[in-house]
Amino acid sequence: MAEWYGLTEEAILERIEDGDSLSEIAASVGKNRSMLTRWIAQDEQRSARARSVRALAAAAWDEKAEAEIRQASDPFELSKAKELSHH
Repeated sequence: MAEWYGLTEEAILERIEDGDSLSEIAASVGKNRSMLTRWIAQDEQRSARARSVRALAAAAWDEKAEAEIRQASDPFELSKAKELSHH
């Protein structure tokens, strides 16, 4: 299995699915986001898998945002939840 600075491809994909940003993953090994992005793009299958797990992570964040909006108990919490849902 392919590795990027000590992180396996599977570990990187799991972190993406768990909601870690590419910047956070890259920073955890002292590198930058663009280096990780290039490494992912170098392999068509790896790139496709990364897109897939990012879509899953985005769907999970959408669900969390919707739950926060629904659970907001006052205008301030509602405003905060809506703002977070746009990021």
